[in-house]
Amino acid sequence: SIESEYNIDIYDDLNKSYQRSPDLVIISTPTSLHFDHIIRASNEGASIIVEKPGCVNKNQASKLSEVLKKNNTKFLVSFQRRLHPLIVKLKNILINTDDREIDNIEINVGSYVPSWHPYEDYKSLYACKKILGGGVLLTESHEIDFIIWLFGLPKTLKSSISSNKKYNLDVEDSANILLEYKNFHITINLDFMSKESKRCFQINTKTQSIYLDLESQKLVIDDLNGNTIVEKTNITNDQLFENQLSSFINNNNNLRNIDSLVKNLGIIDQCKEMNGLV
Repeated sequence: SIESEYNIDIYDDLNKSYQRSPDLVIISTPTSLHFDHIIRASNEGASIIVEKPGCVNKNQASKLSEVLKKNNTKFLVSFQRRLHPLIVKLKNILINTDDREIDNIEINVGSYVPSWHPYEDYKSLYACKKILGGGVLLTESHEIDFIIWLFGLPKTLKSSISSNKKYNLDVEDSANILLEYKNFHITINLDFMSKESKRCFQINTKTQSIYLDLESQKLVIDDLNGNTIVEKTNITNDQLFENQLSSFINNNNNLRNIDSLVKNLGIIDQCKEMNGLV
């Protein structure tokens, strides 16, 4: 059993579990349930790691921000890809690049929901049901988080989102977002009904072309002189989660993590509002 394999206790009553006064609560329920569980865990005095994106809209995020700050809760939304070695490398490159040197950034994310859990009907997954907080914007929000984490909020935003009628879902399955900053723009294309699996970044600056492919875990940097630098790594998602947990325990970026929650959900809300979905 799971209990004997991992030496854990399983409760069928949340109140009973909180009688143990947990130090840390990891919330991995469907997105629509995150809000209530975060409030409960914070009021119980526990530290919190919650699955992305943390809640379903900016209104909830703003209320959570007040509670988390009031209770001085140690808090993190689980964007484990922030700790991917190549993402860290890319972040350091961009931090040390003058914004005026960046021409444009294009991000493409594609996955195929029906293949996520082949053993069950994909239409019952939280990602595919509005009532559970589904949709590609909330589900595939890693790259939105990365951009806002790195550059802050854009000056302007445009978006186009859609749902392919043949899948008969009540959530959007693709989104195209244009973020305009002072000196450059960023396009983010999300699609979780794509047969082509991809997670890649193309950054064009006045001196370099940078391509990051997280599927193959390869970073390629070409400069104007014809020089090419290639970096590869091979880290598993399990290792990223382990690294994230260790980082969470040993560091405290609490206010920034709460700030990210509010800003990320604000961007997602804007995208939905522009397309009449809020």
